[in-house]
Amino acid sequence: MQVGDLVSRDVQVINPDTLLKDAAKIMRARNIGLLPVCDDHSLVGVLSDRDIILRSTARGSKPMKTRAYEVMTTEVICCFADQEIQEAVTTIRGKQFRRLPVIDRNKKFLGFVSLTQLIALAGDEKLTDKVMIRIPQPVRV
Repeated sequence: MQVGDLVSRDVQVINPDTLLKDAAKIMRARNIGLLPVCDDHSLVGVLSDRDIILRSTARGSKPMKTRAYEVMTTEVICCFADQEIQEAVTTIRGKQFRRLPVIDRNKKFLGFVSLTQLIALAGDEKLTDKVMIRIPQPVRV
């Protein structure tokens, strides 16, 4: 089975010129903390809620004037749709991600794949347990 068989395609995408205030509104409305940034369907980065806080707000930038490209993460660990699941697991071994962007060989963004789904299908129970321990779980108070 290939990674592309698992990809979740119902993903909100923004472009590099999106204002941070608009990106934050999307994150709030969808209850997400990560948005893929695409230029003409090609993945050029990701914008996380952490990027907005640490690279913009903490530096005094105004979210009404700052664009996604100014603070987005451009070095993104991705997997290819045509990769075997085990290859993708090997690629992200040791990373603490909940999901990975999936692209084709032309860098076209296809969607996300869940890390736990990848590992479970790879049949590596020890790795699944290890990853689940390391991924911070939400705490309700």
